[in-house]
Amino acid sequence: MHAMKKTGKHTLRLAVFTSAVLLIILNIIRVLRVPITHDEGITHKDYMNSSFMDIISFEKASANNHVLNTLLAKCSVAIFKDIPLFLRLDNILAQLFYMLFGYLVLSKIFKDRLMIILGFLVLNLNPFLFDFWGLCRGYGLSISFMMGSIFFFIAYLVSRSSNHLIYSLAFAVASVYSNFASLNFYLALLTTITLNAFFLDNSHNGLRKKEVRILILSGIILAALIAYPIFKLKADHQLYYGGDNGFISDTIRTLVADSFFITDTNSTFVLLFSYTVVLALLWIAYRSIKLYLNKPLNRQQQITACLYLLLIIPVIATILQHYLLGTKFLISRTALFFLPLFLLALLSGQPGSNSISWYILPIVISTVALVNFCAHLDMDTSWSWADDRFDSDMMKRVVHESGAQGRPVRLYPFWIFAPSLQYYAETCYKGKFYEIVHDKSGPKADTSFDYYYILKTQMPLIPSIYKIDTMYDDQYVLLKRR
Repeated sequence: MHAMKKTGKHTLRLAVFTSAVLLIILNIIRVLRVPITHDEGITHKDYMNSSFMDIISFEKASANNHVLNTLLAKCSVAIFKDIPLFLRLDNILAQLFYMLFGYLVLSKIFKDRLMIILGFLVLNLNPFLFDFWGLCRGYGLSISFMMGSIFFFIAYLVSRSSNHLIYSLAFAVASVYSNFASLNFYLALLTTITLNAFFLDNSHNGLRKKEVRILILSGIILAALIAYPIFKLKADHQLYYGGDNGFISDTIRTLVADSFFITDTNSTFVLLFSYTVVLALLWIAYRSIKLYLNKPLNRQQQITACLYLLLIIPVIATILQHYLLGTKFLISRTALFFLPLFLLALLSGQPGSNSISWYILPIVISTVALVNFCAHLDMDTSWSWADDRFDSDMMKRVVHESGAQGRPVRLYPFWIFAPSLQYYAETCYKGKFYEIVHDKSGPKADTSFDYYYILKTQMPLIPSIYKIDTMYDDQYVLLKRR
């Protein structure tokens, strides 16, 4: 019997390790192949040559500054080399930590090995989330720290150790410092810690003085880090990304659409899937009330109830913030942290049983996740910034064609492409281009440029002395002066 248990554990770890290695390999290949995106180009231009203090103090107030990600990217390119691999390195490492802590969290929730494997697949096979393990943005980094915070929070529930509480809050602070949208998770964590101490923990002792001091100290540290940056962002009208139509329309539907790489959030599939998610949220809320009313809770029920709260509280918080403070609803990538919270709550709510019915929902979810991941995995393009997918190839072509003219190239890009092209001009083609301008006013009848790189629909705006050099995907066109 002992040998069988040992073999089962070995099989579990081998399955998880193999899946993790394959995902890391896929991610690194994408990092090397996917061109630098619009927002990454802005981060590079605005912050890679800035001082650490300017980044921390938001000398240039921009929501594009995901502070911890920006700092780590700056360190990485300074230590190694200014190439996409090292600009994106912190998020490759974040994927490793996310998978490690995801496995550890699942191991805390489930004793059943198959459930751990299925849960690991569900957490990791969302193509939209996977996209951010290979980009110089703060979203993946933030979710990685959030998963670490959840693991240490569950460890705290089991041990009531102050050290575990400190680690959980430290990871939560790091999550917020990587992406300010995760402030909703941090507030949910504080609230859940408090509610657990007074209402869910069977000891009914409330919060100890040391725990109160830890909670207060973490809040002071976080406020010191983000209060002034958020003030500057609000003052400079940088907090514009979001929706005003409602939590279901803005948050749930954009997450569902992006998770399946669907552009139309009003499609029948997106609508049906979104309202299925709403029903699941209502079921989770019902289960959380039922668990509370059926106290005392065993340890597993206590963990499940707390995971429910970590999901429900941010949902309620974002809705209240909109109506009380005028904050926009989180959409798409800014709402991405809801995904693992929802999946953990949904999986942990499965009633323990040895029957085959226990596995039906996890098997269905993991199968859908696997099929969707395989169908939409794109090794050359970022879903959120698909417009940049030809930027690198276009730059190579222009440099090759104009090599004999003996002077830098004058290139006018449509503003969407400009930050990515600025990155390549600075890092790969130094001295090959005159300054590439990020001009949002649009193309003009200017014949001083050697090339225009624009949308196909903008061609009528360009003087007739320019001819088509290359058409990309029948959407983007490189025009060359005759």
